[in-house]
Amino acid sequence: LLPYIRHVHIKDSAVYSKSGFDIALPGEGTVPVRQAVSLLKNAGYNQYLCFEWEKHWHPEIQDADTALPHFMEYMKEIL
Repeated sequence: LLPYIRHVHIKDSAVYSKSGFDIALPGEGTVPVRQAVSLLKNAGYNQYLCFEWEKHWHPEIQDADTALPHFMEYMKEIL
């Protein structure tokens, strides 16, 4: 599928079920973000990674001024 992937959305969650999910900072949930990024990188993916942070729909989560720097530091660690 690699030739068809143009950008990947990054989102993490600690709890996920058919009835819903929560949103966690990247690396603090249970989604294997590190492994997914590693698979993409090892396959030669060099396109966009998009941080998906849905504060508008989930006002209970951290503000972007906390979440965006966290995402950048997390991605520096795993890339």
